[in-house]
Amino acid sequence: MVKNPLLNEDYCYHSIGGDVFRMESILKHGILSQSELSKTGMPESSMGGGGYNGTNKVSVFVSPLFCESEVLGNGYANGIVFVCKAVYSMHGVESGIPSEAHVGWGIPRDKIIGIVLPDSFWHASISKYKKFMCGYGRLPEVCNAFTKWMKSECGYQASDYTELLKKLKKEKDVLKWDTIRDQIGKLVFGDLQKAVDKKLGKSGSTFADLVKYYIKDTKLVLYNREELEQDKTYKNRLKTRKIKTATRNMGPHMGLLSRDIEFITMEEAGLKSPTMKVFRGSRGLKR
Repeated sequence: MVKNPLLNEDYCYHSIGGDVFRMESILKHGILSQSELSKTGMPESSMGGGGYNGTNKVSVFVSPLFCESEVLGNGYANGIVFVCKAVYSMHGVESGIPSEAHVGWGIPRDKIIGIVLPDSFWHASISKYKKFMCGYGRLPEVCNAFTKWMKSECGYQASDYTELLKKLKKEKDVLKWDTIRDQIGKLVFGDLQKAVDKKLGKSGSTFADLVKYYIKDTKLVLYNREELEQDKTYKNRLKTRKIKTATRNMGPHMGLLSRDIEFITMEEAGLKSPTMKVFRGSRGLKR
């Protein structure tokens, strides 16, 4: 068991927020890019689609100890976060999110070693959550994915979100978009609370209860994010770290740092197509 993966540069993190419908497919297939996902026949929503994973890469974050960030994911790595041991290339210089990185093609299931949950996901009921890990344009797809998951996994018929989604689409005042999206979120996660309670046979279920249900027969470790970040060794190293600012690489491999880059085959990366190639980057900003 890895006591605190935040201390190790070899680990990276992929967040799915509260999108529980993505959790089961990731636990079965790993985290796949769009091109790898297309080979499985699964819908894009099962991995998050283009909003999170690119055609030939998946988006991850690295520990603040190894990038120019004080917080994991700059606030983007929220909710259910998979801990992965994977070869990554820093991308934060291009994206504006210092801790963002990319993994070529995908992360095999056997490279996922655990899940990190924030304290609220351990103790607060699911209905307290109302955030979506997507932009406005993908809300109908995501709501549909939630509805299908609740029906197939929990035998629960969710509410009809159509009218609120139409209202959001027609609204011209952008200042009202967040309010409408929050209304949809309150309804979706209220339904999700009832669905998960039905599935687990209890009331007031938390996200931690659901995650424990899905990983009970695996070797995955379940971490509390706040406990990891309050670890004395981690806090001391965060205070004393020395990070060099990375230079932008505007060459043919846009988004990768121009240092220590080499090629490896997908087979070496643990994926299936040995004819393709992925990048092995510097795995963090070297000090």
